[in-house]
Amino acid sequence: MPELNRTHLVIAISVISGLILNVDQSSIILVLGKISEQFDSSLSDSQWILSIYLLPLASLVIAGGAICDRYPVTHVLAGGFVLFLMGSIYSSVSQGLIHLLLARAICGVGAAAAFPASLALIRKCLPENLAQKAFGLWFAGALGGSAIGPLINGFLVDRSNWRIIFLISSVVSLLLLISLFFSHIPTPATSSDSQISINSSLATTIGLVGIVFGLIRAGSDGWLSPLTILPIAGGLIIFSSKTAINRFGKTNSRVSTNEIKKVWPFIGLMFLGILPVVGVVVLSVLYLGSIRELSVFQTGLAIAPFGLSAALLSPLVPKLLLKY
Repeated sequence: MPELNRTHLVIAISVISGLILNVDQSSIILVLGKISEQFDSSLSDSQWILSIYLLPLASLVIAGGAICDRYPVTHVLAGGFVLFLMGSIYSSVSQGLIHLLLARAICGVGAAAAFPASLALIRKCLPENLAQKAFGLWFAGALGGSAIGPLINGFLVDRSNWRIIFLISSVVSLLLLISLFFSHIPTPATSSDSQISINSSLATTIGLVGIVFGLIRAGSDGWLSPLTILPIAGGLIIFSSKTAINRFGKTNSRVSTNEIKKVWPFIGLMFLGILPVVGVVVLSVLYLGSIRELSVFQTGLAIAPFGLSAALLSPLVPKLLLKY
């Protein structure tokens, strides 16, 4: 494969990966009310559709990075999107809230592998000067998905139903997998030095579940309810214990030691930037849809500046990280 074509293909696959993973989640925010009505569930329960995706993503993304060190990054990316595709198809045919939550959890696990793999693909397959530009494009695609997704999917949902969001994610994921299969992108040799800490990932998942469960219950039961205080306290205790064990324990395990460790600042900054915005967007969507009674497309149009402004500024992120 010519070098120029390979470079363009690597960048295209990486950027589209980040875009579709964010289009999916940002679009679901718009239809929480419709899903709640169809499944006759409370809005508090429906918030788990968002949380159940972010929990495995946040807790397993480091393990996903370690897997990228040990195995070919294209295989990890393909494996992540196979899970994401399965979860999206399952979501599109779910007939109950429990089934939809399970499907979204599968998507979250797939995203935990696909996110770091899409970044590692850039780092491992491109020279340093091109990699920095590619990271900027990746950020633009990932954050731009937060603006594009609500607009396109909002327009389609108004003319069909909320399941169209997952069908689109399924189609794009399938096309991405086909591209990976036929591209034959060569990747550097892998290393067996990185260790994957299952116990650490499990502890992180349990702690996050406790904290998120408590925060969600606080909206309906109040901050002084045992269903609010106990899960949050339990999650914080787990995180404190995990930190103490990592600091004072005698383990020498390393999560990621090679090329993938260079992209952790990008991943961390992405989560720190996206999570607060998600909270603001959710509240805005609930207000615009429930109080102002706007259509899904009108609501998507109203929140588009959040993702659009982030996408326009995102190419500056790699340069700022390298400089400061």
